[in-house]
Amino acid sequence: MVAAFALMVTLVPTVAREQTVIHDGSAAAGSVSTIGPDTGAVAPGAPGSGPSGTGAVGGTSTTRRVAAGHTSGCTDRRQQVPGDPYSPPCVLFSGDNGGATTRGVTKDTVTVALRLTADPDLSSTIAKITGSDLIDSTEDVIRTAQGLVDYFNSRFQFYGRKIKLVGYQGHGAVTREFLGAGQEQANADAIKVASEVGAFADISAITEPYSDALARQHVLALGAPYMSRKWFVDRRPYAWSDFTDCSILAESNGDWVNKRVARKPAKYAGGDLQNKPRKIALLAPANPEYQ
Repeated sequence: MVAAFALMVTLVPTVAREQTVIHDGSAAAGSVSTIGPDTGAVAPGAPGSGPSGTGAVGGTSTTRRVAAGHTSGCTDRRQQVPGDPYSPPCVLFSGDNGGATTRGVTKDTVTVALRLTADPDLSSTIAKITGSDLIDSTEDVIRTAQGLVDYFNSRFQFYGRKIKLVGYQGHGAVTREFLGAGQEQANADAIKVASEVGAFADISAITEPYSDALARQHVLALGAPYMSRKWFVDRRPYAWSDFTDCSILAESNGDWVNKRVARKPAKYAGGDLQNKPRKIALLAPANPEYQ
């Protein structure tokens, strides 16, 4: 499930933003195309776009650098995945995609790592919660993740590239890392992802120690659990999450409590507590990140 969420977050934008695409030398000098957020159609020479690829919107100048090549709308559909409201517009591409632009990215592939851990404590806990003794094997996990990658590779436009999934056996343990321990093993795993696997991103960074270690190795880390806004800012642009940051959660919950609970009588309480002023306790894990 984590792998599925991470892939969705990484590869599927929630809104198809308008963007300016600059054609290569085979197109007319200064010609541009605008891909609209609604239709996905290409309109050559869109207004408001200058020859430098700079468009003035609301008095703000914005520039988008894209790989040289030809782009056009798909002839058979407007969206990559028809009927999916999260789908970006369907855009065909051919030409030069920039080749090897960063670690883990070549002209043909984008390498993504998936860490597997020997974590009997986590497996037994899941089994107890679900009432099942069916625990996925390493082969099952890899096969499921690869199936998702195959789906995205067949449905989405990566401008001449395909996602390449590399699973590896890590030294860390998710259960220990959830409790704030295991940083040394997490560091070793992150170094392996950066130096041996040579990955652009890791979709299994579901603990703080491992996410932090990957960010320090400049590997895109996906999955950090409910860290603070400052935590993400300090690790920008490498740390990402499937979840809302806990600063937003604290602010929204605090606002709700102030408006609906605090300084109001406990009129639904039983016994002597009924209609007494409410008392509120806040519990936070003892690890430094949440403190």
